[in-house]
Amino acid sequence: MIPDQTGQRLVEQLSAAIATDSIPRDARIWAEGVLARLSAPVRVGVLGPEYCNLPSLANALIGADILPDGAGMPPMLVHRGTAESITTVTASGSRHEIRPEEFRKLDPWSLVMAEFTAPLPILDHLSLLLVPLEGAERDVAGAINWAGQRCDMAVFCALPADLRARAIWNNLPRPFLDHGFLCLLGEDCTAVDNRFDHPFRSLFRINGFAGDAAQVHQLTTGLLDHVASARREDLEGALLLLERYCPPDGKNRLRAVAPPQNAQDQPDFSTLLDPPPQEEPECRDRAETSAPTAEIISFLAAQADELVLLCETTDPARLDRAKSGVLALCMESIEACAEMAMQDGPEVMELFAEATDLVVLMQIESTKEAMADAVALMLQLRHECEARLCA
Repeated sequence: MIPDQTGQRLVEQLSAAIATDSIPRDARIWAEGVLARLSAPVRVGVLGPEYCNLPSLANALIGADILPDGAGMPPMLVHRGTAESITTVTASGSRHEIRPEEFRKLDPWSLVMAEFTAPLPILDHLSLLLVPLEGAERDVAGAINWAGQRCDMAVFCALPADLRARAIWNNLPRPFLDHGFLCLLGEDCTAVDNRFDHPFRSLFRINGFAGDAAQVHQLTTGLLDHVASARREDLEGALLLLERYCPPDGKNRLRAVAPPQNAQDQPDFSTLLDPPPQEEPECRDRAETSAPTAEIISFLAAQADELVLLCETTDPARLDRAKSGVLALCMESIEACAEMAMQDGPEVMELFAEATDLVVLMQIESTKEAMADAVALMLQLRHECEARLCA
C-alpha cells in the first residue's frame, strides 16, 4: 500500500492523468501498470519443488498457521481480507467459499487453485502465491510461466544439493531473478557460505522448512525492504512521467521542443559534429529541401558514435553508473533532432515525437537494458533519416 500522503497524492494525480488524453498511448500503458502496482500489495510468488513444504515457509512469513500442507496441493493464494476465508477453484472454473474444516476433507487433486484471506498486517504490503513445481519439465515450465504473469517478485525454495532445482532456477524468467530471493532449506543449509553460486538477488537460509524466528525475520525484512524499494522506483517513475506530460504550468511537453533558454545550461554538441555527409548523385535534386534531414543525420552519427563509446565496457558497475547519463544524452539528442525536424515536414517530426515517447519510458525504466535500447534507437533513427534523404 502507499505509505504516506505524498505517495497517495501522486497516485491520485497519475490516475487523473490516465483518464485524460494528455499521456500518449505507450506511456499510458506503462502508467496503468504503475498505478496497479502502487494501489495494491506487491505480489510475491513462492515457488519450489513440492517436497520443500512451501506452506510451512509461507505460514512462517505471514505469522499465522492458515495454509494447509499435503500431497497434491494446488497453487494457493493468500492475501488481505477482513476475516479468514477459503475459496476453492475447480477445473470447470467454479468458485466455492468453504470453511477450513471442509477444505481438509476435499481431494486437493480436484482443485486448480485455493484462495485464502486473513486480516494480517503483513498482507497490507504483500500477497503470497504458492506454486509447487512438480511433474515433467513441460509441466514445470508451464507453472513458472503461469506464476510469472501473476507475480512481481519471487521466493524460490530448494535444498542446497538439489541439482534438479538448480536446472529449474537457471531457466527462470529474468524478472524472477532480478526480483527474486533464493531460500535454501534443510538442516544443512547453514553450511552454505555466501559464495554459493546462484543467479538471484539474495540468498537466505531456513533451517528445516519453517526456520527459526531470526531467520524468518531476516527473510521478511528482505522482502519488505525490496517492496519499499520497488514502491520508491514506481513513485519516482510516476513523478517523472507527470512532470513531462502534465507539468504544473499546464504546458504539455509531449510534442513541443522549446529552444534553449540559456545556452550555458545546454550540452555543447558542437565539438561532436561530423562534416555533413557527401551527397549521392540521386540525392542532389533534393539538396535544398532535405537540408534539415542531412543535418539530423550528421548530428545522429556523431551522437551514436559517442554513445557507443560510453557503453563499450564489460564492467557491470561502470555500465550501471553510465546509464542515467547515456539516457539523458539520448533524450537531449532526440529533442534537438525534433527541433531540426520542424523544418522537414510532418512525417519526420512524427518520427522523432514517437522516439521521444520511447526514450521517456526508457528513462523511467532506467536499466542497463533500457540504456542499450536507447543507443539502438539512435542508430535506427539515423538509418531511417538516411533512407528518407535518398528515397
